[in-house]
Amino acid sequence: MANASAEMTQCIDEIVNYKKGHSRLDDSIAKLNSLSGLSEEVVRAFLTNVKRDNIVKFPQEFRQKRHGTKLN
Repeated sequence: MANASAEMTQCIDEIVNYKKGHSRLDDSIAKLNSLSGLSEEVVRAFLTNVKRDNIVKFPQEFRQKRHGTKLN
């Protein structure tokens, strides 16, 4: 089995933390940019496509009744 570098392990840990909702997008971008050397644009594109576990979508009817707004 191949050994991962310390930087690679930290990158994976940060991605998992972001996915679980333990880290904000901007914080994760900065950390991954620093660890990996990838540009902020590349890291942002990657992270915005990571499905997060802590996101709850409310039904449109709930939001309309509660706040008088519509979802796109």
